[in-house]
Amino acid sequence: MAFYPGQKNILAAIIAVLIPVLFFLYFYNFKSPDGIKEIPKYKPTGIDSSKRGDGHPANDTIYHKVPPFAFVAHTGDTVTHRDFRGHITVANFFFISCPTICPQMMESLESVQNAFYKDDVVKIISHTVDPEHDTVEALRKYALKHDAKEGKWYMVTGTRDSIYDIARWGYFVTAEQGSGPPTGFVHSPNLVLVDKKGVIRGYYDGTKEEEVNELVRNIGYLKMRYEQQRLEKERQKRQ
Repeated sequence: MAFYPGQKNILAAIIAVLIPVLFFLYFYNFKSPDGIKEIPKYKPTGIDSSKRGDGHPANDTIYHKVPPFAFVAHTGDTVTHRDFRGHITVANFFFISCPTICPQMMESLESVQNAFYKDDVVKIISHTVDPEHDTVEALRKYALKHDAKEGKWYMVTGTRDSIYDIARWGYFVTAEQGSGPPTGFVHSPNLVLVDKKGVIRGYYDGTKEEEVNELVRNIGYLKMRYEQQRLEKERQKRQ
């Protein structure tokens, strides 16, 4: 295709504008100056106006944290939020008799577990939305079916209210009683990424392979960021 002089000037102007914009968007939105992808934080709740060490206001954004909880795991042990603080956690909601999205979600979580199988920093917590039927024994068998590694992947139950409340107000996902068979319950297909402090860092559709792959990559980026912070603290101590 031939371009006339006027068209060439317009094309050159468009390219001149687009290149720096695309460059900026790539490095600003996806990577920090050190090249590690920045994983966004979700659900800001306020501003920290306390004083820093230099006497100036911190003015840091405060983010929602998954609130305290206590559930019974498929092992019969009680697990609480304290078992997950200091860990990168993937959370979801399911029920054993679910014939639709749950089997695929749980297969996706198997992939996440396998990607970090020997990494104690990464944990998974799966909440049943059908506590009346998904007993500890039923969850134990279901965990065996999906090769859930003890100490890494917890399938948990509790009262209906406590589970639905943590879904809605803790993770901001759907979990509620449905209208009847065959689904019985309405729940989100999302896998929720939570950082070491309990802050939500992402939502990923557990029925879509490309989003699960992105989740695995972003866990890796979080780990890189934490390692960088650890090394920086050690460097400062040596000074």
